[in-house]
Amino acid sequence: MSAIAGIFLNSEGSSHDLVLTMLRAMPYRAPDGTEVWAEGHSALGMGLMRTLPEDPAQATIFEGGTVRAVVDARLDNRPQLLAALGITNESLSEGALILAAWRRWGEDCVHHFIGDFAFIIYDADTHRIFAARDHMGVKPLFYRADGAGLALASEAKVLAAPGAPFTDVSKAGLIEADVADFMTGQLPRDHRVVYDGLWRVPPGHILSAGPDLVPTLTCYWQAAPDATITDKSPQALRALLTEAVRCRLRSPQPVAALLSGGLDSTSIACLASQLQPDAPVDSFSVVFDKTPHLSERDYIDAGIAHAHFRPRHVAMDGYAPFGDFQALLALEGRLFGAPGLRMTSSLFQRVGAEGFRVVFEGHGGDEVLSHGYGRFHELAQRGQWRELWAQTRAFSGLYGQGRLGLFILLFIRYGRFKGSHSLRRVAGWVQKRWPKADRDVLLKPEFRTRAAADHRPQHQDEASQHTAFLQSPGLASSLEVLEAAAAGAGLEARFPFFDKRVVEFCLSLPSEAKLDQGHVRLILRQAMEGVLPPKVQWRRSKFDFAPHIATGLLTHHDGLMRDVIDDNRDNVAAFVDLERVKKSLNRLRKRGAKVSAYDLQAVWRTVALSLWLRHSQGKTHSN
Repeated sequence: MSAIAGIFLNSEGSSHDLVLTMLRAMPYRAPDGTEVWAEGHSALGMGLMRTLPEDPAQATIFEGGTVRAVVDARLDNRPQLLAALGITNESLSEGALILAAWRRWGEDCVHHFIGDFAFIIYDADTHRIFAARDHMGVKPLFYRADGAGLALASEAKVLAAPGAPFTDVSKAGLIEADVADFMTGQLPRDHRVVYDGLWRVPPGHILSAGPDLVPTLTCYWQAAPDATITDKSPQALRALLTEAVRCRLRSPQPVAALLSGGLDSTSIACLASQLQPDAPVDSFSVVFDKTPHLSERDYIDAGIAHAHFRPRHVAMDGYAPFGDFQALLALEGRLFGAPGLRMTSSLFQRVGAEGFRVVFEGHGGDEVLSHGYGRFHELAQRGQWRELWAQTRAFSGLYGQGRLGLFILLFIRYGRFKGSHSLRRVAGWVQKRWPKADRDVLLKPEFRTRAAADHRPQHQDEASQHTAFLQSPGLASSLEVLEAAAAGAGLEARFPFFDKRVVEFCLSLPSEAKLDQGHVRLILRQAMEGVLPPKVQWRRSKFDFAPHIATGLLTHHDGLMRDVIDDNRDNVAAFVDLERVKKSLNRLRKRGAKVSAYDLQAVWRTVALSLWLRHSQGKTHSN
């Protein structure tokens, strides 16, 4: 993991100083030094954290004639690239390799890369800028372009007010649509980030610009099924995941792994253990030993006993959801809809404090494999009600959700019987008027109208649901939030499930490979035969942090909740219907750890919004 930045000005200004200021705002990404190159109105900056054996000893601006490049990358097909380019130096750094590929293939170079990467290349002779981001957006890259010029960086927050001649876009305030999406639990609608004027380079995209500094985005890859894949067996998935883990073990230092006891993280950690049999994998796990019935300790220990680990159990009893929350907001530079992120951030801090620089994360298993819930719609559309009822068993194990309610809703929606049309109309009428059926009711009515709370199109089959989600800005946003939390602890997080090859394979699977025999993500369970202990392999439940969040709110933050919800701290009533949230808070106080997910989210999001408004000190922007 490294920090990269680029400044290209339309007018007078110190591009060198602007880039240096941005790098200094990301010191955790550059413990091994920084380097800046500047010429005229253009500058590139590199902050180094060595996480690969081939990384240079010091921060380097990669050069080739009039061309300069800054790179944050790990290329997983290095041998093939070196051979194609006729390079015999196997220790060549990723940055030099990418620059050599660009000089050979130009903008087509990205089609030759497999791995995680973000880079900026500038040709001082032609004044052309070429930047790119990896297929799934594991490596972050953001930009802004206005009358002052074009600026790019590893973090969006450093672009908000980099200095003259750029204006401070935070003064224009937050984007109201983003606030509405946050409060209603919707995914972001587009690739704007935090403030109007800040954008992400979307995953799988190229950003190019000429002397006019007007950026053009071009998609070079999009998450989609691969029609050439013929072997869709569990063994094929196991081989791909094993290769994804092997590639990400490349590091000059030992690699740590987060081990939660769930299917995803345990699969990754156990595969890593198999790939380095001579040394234990250092694992870090969150436990709640004071409330063992609300802990994953049994599943964690089952995974540890099954492979070769050097385990650390990190106690999170007494978790305070808003403890050090302002520091986390400052690090992220944005709102995030993850009540457990501070817990994950604390775990990252523990890993970093023990001297690690690379950590494996199981994030992406749910998203890339998919639970296969679209199959429910497929079966209902075909009227296969007996089979549908059998398959809803997979749904009931997650967070204790009831299968009967799901079955009834699908029957009302798709059933063909006398009076079915009228019943669907009545059900729709009830749903619109039932407060818990739609999170939009949490928004203040006039704000809801002004922000135009968005309703995404509903896809009725598994393949289109899965593909649409993996292409959504929301997935990129959630990955960026987690990556930033790790970076703040001085860690490079690696995500084997987001390997391009694994993604293409999973998108090519039929729905019954994802959900069947009463199990979600069935093919992963089958693929991990012998890798995982059966206790984890066939586990039906997912760990629910909600009771710890609810207890933590009541134990540590009653005064804060009263200030925000009862007394309208930071004027959250400009966005939120506080009367509805007060009812949710009352139910939280009454029911404690057994409060509904709806009420818990209503309270947590309202307080989080208040703290973000306090942090950003911005007005809102409605467009």
